[in-house]
Amino acid sequence: APVISELEFGARFCSCPLLAVTGTNGKTTTAELTTHLLSAAGLRVCSAGNIGLPLSACAAESDQLDALVVEVSSFQLEAVDRFRPAAAALLNVTPDHYDRHGGPVPYLAAKLAMFRNMPDAGAMVFRHDLAARPEIQGLLGERTGTPLLFSAEPTTGCALFGQNGALWERQADGTARHLLDVDELALVGEHNVENALAALALVRLAGHCPARAAGALREFRPSAHRLELVAEIDGVRFVNDS
Repeated sequence: APVISELEFGARFCSCPLLAVTGTNGKTTTAELTTHLLSAAGLRVCSAGNIGLPLSACAAESDQLDALVVEVSSFQLEAVDRFRPAAAALLNVTPDHYDRHGGPVPYLAAKLAMFRNMPDAGAMVFRHDLAARPEIQGLLGERTGTPLLFSAEPTTGCALFGQNGALWERQADGTARHLLDVDELALVGEHNVENALAALALVRLAGHCPARAAGALREFRPSAHRLELVAEIDGVRFVNDS
């Protein structure tokens, strides 16, 4: 009998598009950001997967949703077969879970299984430095289209990037459009700038305007335990990032 992950099982019974997010860090925040932005745009959407709600728990009601944002872990991707999101983002890959996967090569291979059944690279989102890796170049070389790249810096070739304390979108004619100032984000840190840019890229792939969606970033609040301010006592800030 074939062995499949719960992710694979749940996906087979979902009738709405899946927007998938993976990476060593930032998966939950980016999934929540994407869900928040699409909800603000008027879509019926919820988050599932590694975020805590099994994808199969949403499958029966998925015909009432416009999209499901799915947080995906490398463990779940070890046993997928037909899993095929409508759009997917790989945020970053840093050393982790080597005790399970056996090293950096199989760990990255597990992450890239998310894209295995996607025929169009134009539905993929990568942090700019990942796109140069030979494993991802090989993945892209077999497909049509060009992925959306993001960077916290004004890097050439990025569709969404940070520059001069703001988030920007590169448009089709090459001009840059201002989206939001970084200090308007409730999130702190460069890694959260990247998370916001990746979420905006998924919003764009879902057919919505990042410029209109970006305003909703001001109201987003991260989940508990993620750079959560506990108190400030005698000038010392105590932050829960457990």
